Amino acid sequence: GLYSGTPVLSAFRSRSALLGAVACGNSLGAGLVIALGAWSAPTLVVVPPTLALAYLFYWVSLHAREESELWQRLEAASAAVASLDEAEIIEQAERHASMLVGASSAKLLLSDEAIAAVGVGDTATITVKVDGKRDTSAVVIPLDGPDGALGRLVLSFDGKVQLKERERRVLGTLARAICASLEQSRLYAESRSLAV
Repeated sequence: GLYSGTPVLSAFRSRSALLGAVACGNSLGAGLVIALGAWSAPTLVVVPPTLALAYLFYWVSLHAREESELWQRLEAASAAVASLDEAEIIEQAERHASMLVGASSAKLLLSDEAIAAVGVGDTATITVKVDGKRDTSAVVIPLDGPDGALGRLVLSFDGKVQLKERERRVLGTLARAICASLEQSRLYAESRSLAV
């Protein structure tokens, strides 16, 4: 719930089927161990491999669910930034980018000065000061259009962070969606100014 920015109760509700299956599996496993121990103690040798298989199944199910939720959040973020209003693109990009990877905050920088200040060629992790007091890790995602740099998306984290490769790919995909929307909004603004 904290990771996705949703209320904890709703996170429990969304996983109620999985939690119910785990509770049933635990109860059945405990009952099986008791029955096997009462019937024949040597048969308890099958318990560790069975528990290992149950854990593996649970881990694979959980990983598949997290992967699905991550791509659903990416789809929602890409749809949210599809706008012709630059201010709305910035607002939606900052809101959804932080939720995608659990960042404490996100800032979309579009000015030439800001771009030069965090000039990176690829997604990079840097260390910045927050309120001049403590070091915070920040991930910088370049927003490059066909004619050069459009901006930088800076995600701040409380403490050090090391993004996984799949999270970098997700952020790269979001960055391309943001760039496309920014280009379209600027072309739309130019066409409107020429039409007046």
